[in-house]
Amino acid sequence: MPIFKIGAKDLFLKVFLVIFLSIVFVFPAQAAIVFNSTTSYNTVNELTTGVVNWFLSITAGVTIFFLIIGGIYYLTAFGDEKRMQEGKKIITYAIYGLVLILISYSVVTTLNAIIFD
Repeated sequence: MPIFKIGAKDLFLKVFLVIFLSIVFVFPAQAAIVFNSTTSYNTVNELTTGVVNWFLSITAGVTIFFLIIGGIYYLTAFGDEKRMQEGKKIITYAIYGLVLILISYSVVTTLNAIIFD
């Protein structure tokens, strides 16, 4: 009988709380540093590149978040086959989404180069 026993639900809630707090406190601090710079876009090409890079960074963060959540589901399954399958499914769909995002990024940057250069 273990001295300290933590349930999967408790562990999930604690990890989620840490991730949520880091998003709430760290990202605004980084945004204050980045967005206080005087950035101006002189051409449509620069604007498109800036917007695409912004969306790419947001989607990369969301993908990493879902990979972590899927990993937590898988690791805290403790032999529960349904929970393991759920974790695998989350990880698989996160990777599919990342591939789709990278394909979309390459299409948009290619079209941007063809149209505006």
